[in-house]
Amino acid sequence: MGSSSSRLNSGSLQSKGGCWQNKLRFVTYDGNNVTEEDYNASDLHSLKEKEGFDEPILEVQALKSSLFENQTSKSVFYHMFIVFSTRSWHWSIEKDAGTITLQRSRNKCDVKSKLCGQPRKEKKDLIKNVEVASRFSIAKKMLDIVDLCDSYHVLRSNCKKFGREVYKILTGNKLT
Repeated sequence: MGSSSSRLNSGSLQSKGGCWQNKLRFVTYDGNNVTEEDYNASDLHSLKEKEGFDEPILEVQALKSSLFENQTSKSVFYHMFIVFSTRSWHWSIEKDAGTITLQRSRNKCDVKSKLCGQPRKEKKDLIKNVEVASRFSIAKKMLDIVDLCDSYHVLRSNCKKFGREVYKILTGNKLT
């Protein structure tokens, strides 16, 4: 897996903005049930065996949400995440100060409006749904995405930088 393996296995790193746990949290919504599983680099091969990872990605959307309630300045300070859809599932992926979270549900509202089963703060589209010209599967792009898993830094390696890079990997386009 190259450099991502060493980064994911390097243990907790204290950095600006939080304590990086070097893991990918996988969340599945099934009606009212929410399951969470944590994966490190050596576990990722089993994650790609789960249902839906072989389906082609059909559309991608970039969204932002407020960092806290009643936030007044939302143009500069916000949390960014990516939502994408396959034939059977809707997915979201994002980075925070501790982990990378990958969610899936058959209901798009779950991954857009919730994070690990909890309601998101106010959210807004950065870019409307974009159809993906190249129909590749999540499993094919997972290694590229995992390669972005380095420790969190509030300025150099945050949710916005991660979101822009994931968007480019999934669509081939830069997010402005």
